[in-house]
Amino acid sequence: MDGVPLDYIVLRLARETAVARARDRPEGPLPDYPPNIFEGFAHVGGLETHVLQIGDASLETLAETVRAGLCDERFRLG
Repeated sequence: MDGVPLDYIVLRLARETAVARARDRPEGPLPDYPPNIFEGFAHVGGLETHVLQIGDASLETLAETVRAGLCDERFRLG
């Protein structure tokens, strides 16, 4: 769709957090986190500027960071 802006955002968790969430999720838990799955999604190449490191940020902080990035077009593709 020409003329429609598109933004791309990658929310990157720490590996330990991703493993714990996969193991502890109520539906379809992954008790044995597959080898290299985190690493397979960890590299986004030229889109690395679209990555937000989550850390222990609150949802409010994360939402504000996303809003600010959208406003200044940090995540804009093309």
